[in-house]
Amino acid sequence: MNNETLENSKIASHLAPWDANENVIWLASTLSLHRNVEKFKFPAKMEAERRKHILSLASKAMIQNSDLVGAFTIKAEEITPLEKNFLLEHFLIFEGFQEAHQGEAFIIDDTGCFIALLNLKDHLQLQLTDISGDLEKTWARLVQIENKLATSFSFAFSQKFGFLTSDPLLSGTGLVATAYLHLPALIHLNKLSDLTEKEKNEAVLFAGLQGNPEDLIGDILAVRNCYTLGVNEETIISTLRSAILKLLVA
Repeated sequence: MNNETLENSKIASHLAPWDANENVIWLASTLSLHRNVEKFKFPAKMEAERRKHILSLASKAMIQNSDLVGAFTIKAEEITPLEKNFLLEHFLIFEGFQEAHQGEAFIIDDTGCFIALLNLKDHLQLQLTDISGDLEKTWARLVQIENKLATSFSFAFSQKFGFLTSDPLLSGTGLVATAYLHLPALIHLNKLSDLTEKEKNEAVLFAGLQGNPEDLIGDILAVRNCYTLGVNEETIISTLRSAILKLLVA
């Protein structure tokens, strides 16, 4: 698939929010919720027909969701590797999509800020991208989207472990919050490692775009929460904001 074909792709036409991004340090943040539908096996253990059923159920609920603008479904087997790479980079998602196949899908809307991953690791992964630095407002919108989905089906939940996910480390809130900071001055003056070591705690992880803290591609540092279990969503967001602000004022 050449560049001209990608430019004409329906997926690649959704350029917001990056075409309006004026932040030069705090480039963006993503908030991602992992959810599974109650009484269904996790995707890796599901039969083909069950996967199709979940996909149909979730797609219909999200397309009808009034909090999503012009939402549409993209089946994994119907898009090219280049389009999968575009989704990966546009929405700042760590895991690759190249192995995505039949029974899996993506849903995006016209804002270019929302993506849902269907039947990959979990039945649903809902993610919003924010370029304003307003984590709380983004979280409130993500909760609205989730709440409307919860009227269509129940999520797998345990009184002891919270929301259940295919990766036990994501159980509890199922919320992964990540901020992307462009810090060339701190990096090239060799001050970043001292700062991150000073601010290091068990609640926050500092890493590069590909997860390696020693390889900061593009001088970009990703700051994300370490835990989703044993903490609430408000604590995750406030802890992340605190860590971000300490780096911004350094």
